[in-house]
Amino acid sequence: MHPLLHVFMLSDIPREQRFLTRFLKDWRNQLRAKWPPVKLSKQRAATGEEHELEVIQILEDQPYVGQRELARTVGISQSSICRIVKENNLHPYHNTLV
Repeated sequence: MHPLLHVFMLSDIPREQRFLTRFLKDWRNQLRAKWPPVKLSKQRAATGEEHELEVIQILEDQPYVGQRELARTVGISQSSICRIVKENNLHPYHNTLV
């Protein structure tokens, strides 16, 4: 068989190494089952209801205002403005319903 076409097979691994690999995988899975990762849910302060209502109100009054200007006016980041616009099904550039 050509060396470049050789497929790495399980039988090519020495028996001791296969045992060790299997043992380590089982041990890792047992540890993961015992101590699941803790997910911290962080409340976003910038996309709270009061900021969201303020952004939507401004967009209703001035539909052609840019997101950068809107971010400066409200006092939150531009990415928060983008998130609010997207969550309310507004088009990100035209601020109209999709």
